[in-house]
Amino acid sequence: MIFLVLLFVLLVVAAVGYLLARRIIATAFGSRCEGTPGAKYFQASDFEGLDTVPVSFQSMQNEQLRGFFYTSRLWEGAPRGILIWVHGMGGGHTAYTTEINTFAKAGYQVLGYDNTGTMLSDGPALRGLPQALQDLSSAYDYVRANNPADLPIYLAGHSWGAYAVCAFLQLGKPVDGVIALSPMENPVTVMAALASQTTGKKLGFLKPFLFACTLADFGQYALYRPSYGLQRTKTPVLLMHGTQDTTVPESLSPLAFRTFFEKNPAVQILLVPGKAHNVYVTAAAQQAMVDYFEAYTRLKAQYNGNPPAIAEERFIESGDFRKMTEEDPDIIRMLLEFLEKIPKKEG
Repeated sequence: MIFLVLLFVLLVVAAVGYLLARRIIATAFGSRCEGTPGAKYFQASDFEGLDTVPVSFQSMQNEQLRGFFYTSRLWEGAPRGILIWVHGMGGGHTAYTTEINTFAKAGYQVLGYDNTGTMLSDGPALRGLPQALQDLSSAYDYVRANNPADLPIYLAGHSWGAYAVCAFLQLGKPVDGVIALSPMENPVTVMAALASQTTGKKLGFLKPFLFACTLADFGQYALYRPSYGLQRTKTPVLLMHGTQDTTVPESLSPLAFRTFFEKNPAVQILLVPGKAHNVYVTAAAQQAMVDYFEAYTRLKAQYNGNPPAIAEERFIESGDFRKMTEEDPDIIRMLLEFLEKIPKKEG
């Protein structure tokens, strides 16, 4: 009798934990993302000489993923390779049009696309963090099938995208180089930390249930981790992280497990003093973005969270988004030099 009671209690606890985990995932990933409210996203037409060719390909869930191949007329030489850019949370790939333009001007054909459930792409919801890895795998297959010149293929990603490009190394699909900017490590740990931060409650005990849900949703893709990929890869990797990153602190990044891969000669680790999550922009841009979104929060509060459309439009138009996306020339130089120094394959 006591055994049956204990079994019943355990089943109830497991059911409650699973339902709570499902609620957390649904809250974070159960709807589409149409971009960060208040943000303005640059298009190719905002940059001199930047051309686009629209592309679309299927995800593993048979959703249509969309984006563009970007090239620059300012580059007059032969293309140096194809760079697949993987975006972070909160917006699609056009949140990084400034960086895409920089790589295109340096001679790379850049594929920028939106993940499932994001902006240009189909899908009713984001689904979860491993979706970025699955979508990257689909994007890679598309590039391989549309690369008649057999150009080198490089991966670059920020935050969620950086998690994807590092974890991709476990898939066994060859790439020539990887740039990971402010990567996160374990989707389950990240979800538990974000939920704890949002609710103000310690929810670490839900990790086993979050993992069970993620495993049910993504199968083997739930098991891949950036630190695992970095440990054994022979592909040149540049991992860059800001020391003042509070969005993805080192405790939630692969750097928490750096002892597993820091001796791998293929992996370069660069900690940038004073930089926050957008490690590739200037300190002034970093502060300008903080100031802008603090002001945007005050605007919404002024109208109880629902400002008139015209007031919101005027506020957004007043924002200096060029300043907010100003690239740090030293960081950009390091990224470009990293790619340039990768030995080119023969033939």
